[in-house]
Amino acid sequence: MKKLTASVLLVVLSSSFGIVSAQNRDTLRTQDITEVVMTGAMNRKMKLDASTTSAVVVSKEKLTQAGAPNALAALQSKVPGLTINKTNNGVDGTYDIKIRGTRTLTGNTSPLIVIDGVVSTMAIFQSIPSDLIESVTTLLGLQGAALYGSQGVNGAIVVTTKKGSGSRKPRVSFNSNVEFDNVLFVPKRQNQYGQGWAGNRIHVENGAWGPSYSDPAYAGQNVAIGVPFYDVNGDGKITVDPNGDVPAADAASSIYAPYAARGKDNVKEFFQTGLNLNNTLTVTGGSEGAYAGLTINRQDREFIIADDKLKKTSINLNGGFKLGKLTLDGSMTYINRSVSTTSADLYPNLLQSSAEIPITSFANSPHAYGWNMYYQNPYWTIKNIRSNSKQDIFTGTISLGYKINDHISFTNNGSVQVTSTDAMGYNNGYIASAATAVPFITSNGTSAAVSGITSSYSQSNSINRYFYNDIMANFNYDLTKDINMRLTVGHNVQQTEGKITSVSGTGIKILEFINIGT
Repeated sequence: MKKLTASVLLVVLSSSFGIVSAQNRDTLRTQDITEVVMTGAMNRKMKLDASTTSAVVVSKEKLTQAGAPNALAALQSKVPGLTINKTNNGVDGTYDIKIRGTRTLTGNTSPLIVIDGVVSTMAIFQSIPSDLIESVTTLLGLQGAALYGSQGVNGAIVVTTKKGSGSRKPRVSFNSNVEFDNVLFVPKRQNQYGQGWAGNRIHVENGAWGPSYSDPAYAGQNVAIGVPFYDVNGDGKITVDPNGDVPAADAASSIYAPYAARGKDNVKEFFQTGLNLNNTLTVTGGSEGAYAGLTINRQDREFIIADDKLKKTSINLNGGFKLGKLTLDGSMTYINRSVSTTSADLYPNLLQSSAEIPITSFANSPHAYGWNMYYQNPYWTIKNIRSNSKQDIFTGTISLGYKINDHISFTNNGSVQVTSTDAMGYNNGYIASAATAVPFITSNGTSAAVSGITSSYSQSNSINRYFYNDIMANFNYDLTKDINMRLTVGHNVQQTEGKITSVSGTGIKILEFINIGT
């Protein structure tokens, strides 16, 4: 996909009224909260008085006070009218964000994201650590449309990253956050009946409607649960009974547990304590008329599901100077992010367990099936079904200004955003047939009692580029005592490119990671 736009703009603002077509350039100047001025399309300025407008400014102190894992999460509960919902609770969860309700039933409802004066995306905003942000201005209601036209009809979130300090003395700061995650609650399930169906005790059933825990035939006894781990009698088969208790031939390798509801919820026992480490180093300095800054952030997160991990490194370098009539500002941000997750089907499979099953005891089961023969063992899923992705995000901006005199000045603003993603997913599969399964899981000696799992592999590579540049000549003259003329002549170019290459297949036995060239 490739999109190229070019335009020449001529705008005249008088002392009475002016209308400007919004574009993708914006700068933010913050002083006291009642003196925040937005400079939007073609230098149109709008004062944001917190007491009279629907604009909210969130400072860096508020963004970092709770140690949020990213800038988007740091905004939660800090802006009236801003709704942030987590749509995916995985290790690298995704968010849906709206400003004061839905304005369309079928169209896009997300606000416009502007980062350092350039229109960006929700994905890039979510990737930025909160320690990298100087301030976030949320434009509610018609404010976004007033500055950005139709792109801002759902409102706008204007992000300004930290800039270096003009202080002669270098400043070094280090911020470290540690966060622990635990499952608060899981859906409540009945705890009066055990594994089985229609009142019958069945050791490989996924239902939880077997005999009552008070049934004298089972109450207080240790019972065999699930598919035995290995072939005990040496006949090359693991024998299960889909209509009753485990056959005696291989019962010795079964998991045994009391036929009674466990003291703790067995689904909650499955999840581990998640750990999120977030460290940020910032170095700033400069001299009169110049500044520079460097921010390095590292985030390591281990999820509540074993082996689900997020690793992210962010580097921001910025600087600028003023030399006579010339001013130059620039910044570069690089984000490297890698994520590994397992299948989302793991959770509903956990909920199929009855209350007496010790789920954690099946962590070392060699089979794709654990306490039942219908749903996959979640520990097998963790090891054999995974999605891995690596993403590199580069953003660079530069602003060049030259002031000829008090009436005439020239500015040139440019930006480039490049996002590269490599994704790979695999399912190692499971073969259940007698010809290849060792040992063979069967109920009658000849046919498989469990279903095979089809292996699969997929890989995709994508790259997206966004280029922006505008050059403007600004004229400001007082024609009379009461009439002022402002004239801006400019040329703007925007270019968007996108490319994705993907390959996938099924029925592949994957013994090692496979890399497919593109």
